[in-house]
Amino acid sequence: MTIFEPNKVYSANQLNKLGFTSNHLTMLISQNELIRLQRGYYVVNIDIDQFLAIIQLYPEAIVCLHSALYHYDYLDALPNIHTIAVSKANNRYKYKHNQIRLKAYFRDDKYINLGVKTSNYKGVDFQIYDKERTIIDCIRRKKLLSANTYKQAIQKYINDPDKNIDRLRNYAKILRIKDKVDILIEPWI
Repeated sequence: MTIFEPNKVYSANQLNKLGFTSNHLTMLISQNELIRLQRGYYVVNIDIDQFLAIIQLYPEAIVCLHSALYHYDYLDALPNIHTIAVSKANNRYKYKHNQIRLKAYFRDDKYINLGVKTSNYKGVDFQIYDKERTIIDCIRRKKLLSANTYKQAIQKYINDPDKNIDRLRNYAKILRIKDKVDILIEPWI
């Protein structure tokens, strides 16, 4: 199995080009040498980096909430579940997995690209909401976060020297939660 790169997601087409037939793939899966992530996508059966697998499987997805907070070091511990935002137009079954702990949030196309930037993880580019959009999402979806996670995210953002309060307020205005954000942020500015 030395021809496979660890943590790289392979499509069935790529494996066929390497000389593996579907029968051979089935045999490798039964021998626990490959894991089938979803139809047509495989990864070597070692301790897979789930975040890396997600950003390779779903290049259209935008990393958000818990995963974005962890990426920005606003959370101390790796989240139990990886979170992504995708368009409402996408098929919901595409994002259901037994192998990967993933939660997809389906967003309206009108606002899905607000605050998106590109980042890199282990040589793979991916889309992620910037710090300000991530905090706005935390405020808007407070019920999806534990009280400790919410408090920690807000405090770390306030103490972040790279924060951009003007951008935060602009996003709040666009997403119609300006008053809520002003009340929350005002004591620290």
